[in-house]
Amino acid sequence: MERKIAFFDVDNTLVYNDSLFSLYKYGCKKWKKYIFAAPAIGVVSLLYFLKALPKERMKEQFYRPLNSFGEKDYEEFFEKYLYGKRIEKTFEELLRLKREGYYILLATASPYAYMRLWKEKGYADEVIGTELLKKGGKFTYKVVGKNCSKSEKKRRILEFLDENGIEVDYENSVGFSDSDKDVPMLSLCKTRTRVLKDGTLSEFVPKKGKCK
Repeated sequence: MERKIAFFDVDNTLVYNDSLFSLYKYGCKKWKKYIFAAPAIGVVSLLYFLKALPKERMKEQFYRPLNSFGEKDYEEFFEKYLYGKRIEKTFEELLRLKREGYYILLATASPYAYMRLWKEKGYADEVIGTELLKKGGKFTYKVVGKNCSKSEKKRRILEFLDENGIEVDYENSVGFSDSDKDVPMLSLCKTRTRVLKDGTLSEFVPKKGKCK
């Protein structure tokens, strides 16, 4: 079935800042033990930038507070750091497109564990994010598979669409992102919008190459 789809990145596109840092901040405020993980975060970040550690292993250190999360924490984190930090112009576009019958698909490198609430709250039709290991029905901080970014994000989107019998109406589909990292995802739609740091919207023109 062919659908008009609105593709959205989340961090710095639908919400201000990177939710990875917001998650760690939330964890440190609620559970003081996570403050002591700061030195380890510094070490793994350095190793990542030196290309001695995969991005997935680096990001896991920021995700550690998820081990202590209950559903009330997910709700509180969403309301304060995601919905509460929404970029109004992008969010207004999301709501407008939803009213016009677009299939709203959020795709993010951040964990599905907390990004899923955009769907559960009714703002998105589907959310695709980095997957985390679950134990006893609860999410842990351990990443399963690859970080949902760049070409992996596009691959995950296409896999989801194929499994659900959805075909992209390329001519009428739209995409929103703040970064050229999302060029692969934006190649799935004709109309592309860049979200600038101040929250304004402009035509998405890749800094290098094209949205092929």
